[in-house]
Amino acid sequence: MRIKSSIRWSFLFNQGFGFWLVFVVFLNIRRIIRKELLRINMKNCRSQLEIYIDVLNTIKEGTTKPTRIMYGINLSWKLLQGVLLSLIDQDLIEEVDQSGSRDKRTNVIYRVTAKGDGVIKYFGYAKRIVDVDGEASFNPFQITQTREI
Repeated sequence: MRIKSSIRWSFLFNQGFGFWLVFVVFLNIRRIIRKELLRINMKNCRSQLEIYIDVLNTIKEGTTKPTRIMYGINLSWKLLQGVLLSLIDQDLIEEVDQSGSRDKRTNVIYRVTAKGDGVIKYFGYAKRIVDVDGEASFNPFQITQTREI
């Protein structure tokens, strides 16, 4: 069966289909490589929790205008609006109206509340305990090994 298939391929090459055959194979390989790259890049995406913490940290560091927050955390405007509304509903940030200010581009700035500050501290502590790269600085087996039964 293998001989017949190779004869078939050579027949196609002899008839002038060689370029198109190579082109189709190239497109399939390119499609497979793109799928693999997307799968690899999806590992680098932030979770919803990481986005919320990034927004809180950015606001706490002094970036209070919505457009600057968007640029600071590299998020689209539509997603940022949803995150800000959710944080306001949970009383983690507050919306301050700046209608009387000299800056006419925006009338709203955001500030972190005491509850939001507590969330930042809590998750900062959790992040320090568990290293993001997979190396845990806290080993639960150390407790069981040092404890005598």
